[in-house]
Amino acid sequence: MKKIIASKYDLILLSTASLSFFFFSMVGLMQEAFGLVEEKGAGLLFFFLFGAIDFLFLWTLNREACVVWVDNGVVKRKGLLWGFYKECPISSIKAVKIRFLYKTGDCIFLIDGYNPNRFGGYSRLKKDCFIYFRKTKKNIAFLRTFWSGSVEQWY
Repeated sequence: MKKIIASKYDLILLSTASLSFFFFSMVGLMQEAFGLVEEKGAGLLFFFLFGAIDFLFLWTLNREACVVWVDNGVVKRKGLLWGFYKECPISSIKAVKIRFLYKTGDCIFLIDGYNPNRFGGYSRLKKDCFIYFRKTKKNIAFLRTFWSGSVEQWY
């Protein structure tokens, strides 16, 4: 069973940003603990502000850089850190489409007939969104292990 990470670019970018904001939040907490700030609570405020931003980075990292694999005829996706789990039987995949995403590049979407956005679009951050991963040579080879049909451009 071969596993891939949906977007290694997002994994590197978001984990670096998350670690940076975690460091900044710890600096704020240390300043408060050692009395290096003049205003009471400024270091704590700094800690909570950067902690909240760090949580958003981790939440996005969990969804953008998820793990995708095939097991017994079912394509599965799981968040890198927690949750964001979805299963899609290969028999229910109606089409495979490529779409350009801003800052991510070309991505391969497995269209399974269920669209969580009732307005006809898509949302990559919803729990029931389409399973997708970046278009790379390695990921195309992974796709060809279970999909022999055509791959279309999605506008």
